[in-house]
Amino acid sequence: MEPNYQSRHDQQAVGLEGLDLTAAQQSEITSSTNDISPNSILQFNHIQFHVASQSHPSKYYAIDLQQLVCDCADFPRIQFCKHIAAIYTRFPYLSPEGINASIVTVDTTSLS
Repeated sequence: MEPNYQSRHDQQAVGLEGLDLTAAQQSEITSSTNDISPNSILQFNHIQFHVASQSHPSKYYAIDLQQLVCDCADFPRIQFCKHIAAIYTRFPYLSPEGINASIVTVDTTSLS
């Protein structure tokens, strides 16, 4: 590889240059969650869900929020998919942002 291109490639590989395609794809995925009906989400507990496929209504994808995985074909690309995004949209208190916002801290200095 030509030295100039090798240098640019090395900078892109470590994230110093180029588009953040993962963030762009996550944003696109999150915006598509409105297409998923609340009735197509089955909640088993606060960790495990099934979400109906839009293209094959009799098929469901299994989501585990503890391990943060979905068994759909899109998930392995960026470790995120519209099924997980739909759960976070419908149940915002289960999203990482919602969990962090709900943590209550106690001032222990007044207890002693």
